[in-house]
Amino acid sequence: MAPGTTVPDGEVWSGSPARMVRKVTKEDIESIADSAEDMAGLAALHAAECAKDYQQLAKDEEDYEDDTERGEEYWKRDSFVADDDVLGQGAPGRIFDSTLSNPEEGLKVVNKK
Repeated sequence: MAPGTTVPDGEVWSGSPARMVRKVTKEDIESIADSAEDMAGLAALHAAECAKDYQQLAKDEEDYEDDTERGEEYWKRDSFVADDDVLGQGAPGRIFDSTLSNPEEGLKVVNKK
């Protein structure tokens, strides 16, 4: 291909000197779009990882080792948001909102009977 030559849309060129190999297919276009979406997702993940401080990196490493070294039958530590609520009882790992921690709820149940 001579210097300054423009490759028309919809063609794939290759070689030295370059020559047209084939026309671009619909599958090629879809693949390019999918690849661009994948790369955008990976770029966002990379940016998030690069923004972590030392403490977060240390916690991530600890969590990774925890996940890989514990046996299958052993309880796995879950990461959860402190505002999680299980059946109106409160967050897992915390004292549930029960009649022991909230006696007036127990009185309501007794008074309904």
